[in-house]
Amino acid sequence: MNAQQPPGLPPFDPMEITWIAIVKARWKILAATGLGAALGLVAGLARPNLYTSVGKFRVDAGQLASVMDTSLSGGGAGSTPQGLRATREEVVDELEILYSPDIIGAVAETVGTEAILRPADPSAFDNQWTPEHIRLLHRFQGWVLSSLGGPSQGSDWERKERAQLALFERTFVNSIRGSNVIIVSHTSPHPDVAQLVVREYMKAGEAQHVEVFAQDPREREELRELGSVLRERLRIQEEGFRDHKLECGFQDLEQSTSSLTSRITQLQSELRHAEAELAELDASYGAAQKMVRDEPAYIQQSEQSLVDNPDWVAANDVYINLQRAVTEMEMAAVGPGARNPDDPAYRGELADLMTRRGLAKAQRDAMDPKVLGPETMRRQPNPAFANAQRTVADYPGRKAAAEARLLGARTQGEKAIMDLDAAHRCAGTHESFSGLITGLKDEIVKNDGEYAVAVRRTQNEARGKTNLRRISEASLPLEKDGPRRSKSILIGLFLGLFGAAGLAVLLEVLNRRLRRPVEVERLLGVRVLAAMPECKGWAKRGRVERSVIPREVKPSDEGAAEDEKPKAEVSA
Repeated sequence: MNAQQPPGLPPFDPMEITWIAIVKARWKILAATGLGAALGLVAGLARPNLYTSVGKFRVDAGQLASVMDTSLSGGGAGSTPQGLRATREEVVDELEILYSPDIIGAVAETVGTEAILRPADPSAFDNQWTPEHIRLLHRFQGWVLSSLGGPSQGSDWERKERAQLALFERTFVNSIRGSNVIIVSHTSPHPDVAQLVVREYMKAGEAQHVEVFAQDPREREELRELGSVLRERLRIQEEGFRDHKLECGFQDLEQSTSSLTSRITQLQSELRHAEAELAELDASYGAAQKMVRDEPAYIQQSEQSLVDNPDWVAANDVYINLQRAVTEMEMAAVGPGARNPDDPAYRGELADLMTRRGLAKAQRDAMDPKVLGPETMRRQPNPAFANAQRTVADYPGRKAAAEARLLGARTQGEKAIMDLDAAHRCAGTHESFSGLITGLKDEIVKNDGEYAVAVRRTQNEARGKTNLRRISEASLPLEKDGPRRSKSILIGLFLGLFGAAGLAVLLEVLNRRLRRPVEVERLLGVRVLAAMPECKGWAKRGRVERSVIPREVKPSDEGAAEDEKPKAEVSA
């Protein structure tokens, strides 16, 4: 727990630190827990009470198709006096009828937009027997709901759309598993609205049921004939589409169009290069012709060659003669009859010769051994005239080649443009064929679905039309279905409790001050002899940080370290 703790000392106990932090901040933790529970209560009150009304249908199959029994008796299992139990397919057909969007629209028109979008008002159900504290709670909840939600704004069309969306989200139509009973339920903040919606939904469902089964029996034959006609039209269109693709010669139209576009771009670039090359060739030919007319075929050119420098030659001869004289003087002091080398006259003559030799050598080295000779004139071919003559001679062949490239790029470009136009025309025809074929396929799928439903209904009519009977009217909900505010309070309570406890432990871990004698003993490895009582005035002056305590104390310096150890204010 402590990064500055010397090695070998016992570590700080995490459980001890946790317990100390919780005990020290117990009142703050309790306050945070109460605050969390209060916030959970407010969050629960921000959600209005919801009431659910339920109505039930039973689907029977039998010979009583025209009878709409509104009795409240009967269940959904087995055969009943009202008719035979419907199969699962018949129940699914009834669910499809009851899921019709027309029913949602009819219910929204009947119930009214204002009733569906009316904001929740918990105090609307208070009476003279309602306790005063419940009334106050309902008023507070109404204030919270009005502050969060507010009145519904917008045009009439937008409000109508929101009302239908609310009906669609809050209304549930489903069948009980393994039974022929269909349940219609609606959830609303207002019990009367929930009951009214379920009642009107059941009425609209019965009307939709009668409308569906009152269709003309000849509909199946018409749908079958329409399906045959649509399939024949689809076959003709597909054959025409296939023939058109063969006629155009483009099996993959998109890839062909992309390839032609790239080819046209490349040919246009080649055409520009050929035109630029031809223009440059004409310009160079004109300049070459002018140069051939104006420039001479041969030109006079002056030349100068390097020759020996006469001054350098004379200086070099002087140096060589002096070198020879020095050599002869040195040889005169060798052999019989030689001169005495220690003779001052001999030595003076030799030194004079050597000095003159050095001066001659320096004078010779200061000159250039070679210098330019006299200027001479020479007749030679003119290179500019020769280049211009070659350009004029090569011009016809190069021009013919450039014109051939230009003509080829232009011809290929025109052909590619024509092919691209043809591809675009084919693309338009392809899109027309594709649209017609897709539309015919969609019509065939829709017609097949309607034909299958008509066949199934005809089979049901052979046994007797299915009956949609009410076995339970829309009930007025007296008890709310939600929300569970106790759950919100518990969540807020636990969040406040554990959040405050965790924060207290974290602050205790990050706090590096020494506050108890046991911390000093663990950190220094020595026993505390005495502890000063805590004083508020002294506590404000600060305490010794753990980091100022040395990591280790040498045995030889124990006495000095004991004397220099700072005095810490330690609270018990």
